[in-house]
Amino acid sequence: MGLTVATTLERKVQLFAAEVERGGLKRSSLKEFLASARDASAQLVSNLSRAAERVQSFKQVAVDQSRSDRRSFDVSVIDVSTEAGRYNRR
Repeated sequence: MGLTVATTLERKVQLFAAEVERGGLKRSSLKEFLASARDASAQLVSNLSRAAERVQSFKQVAVDQSRSDRRSFDVSVIDVSTEAGRYNRR
């Protein structure tokens, strides 16, 4: 998801820059670009935060395994639709 958002944002930046270069920038185009950039930024921050939390959780599980401690974790935090889609494509 994050990669899709980032590549879409990259393309919108390219289109916006081309419009600026042509000198045909309109207020509506600027507002639309800013709204898209805000939305994309929010999605990226959210996705990266979730990914960082998962990495930290899995690191802690690995440490616990090496110390033979047991730790419980909530399996429901894993996005099953994303994970299922990943396995169905193989």
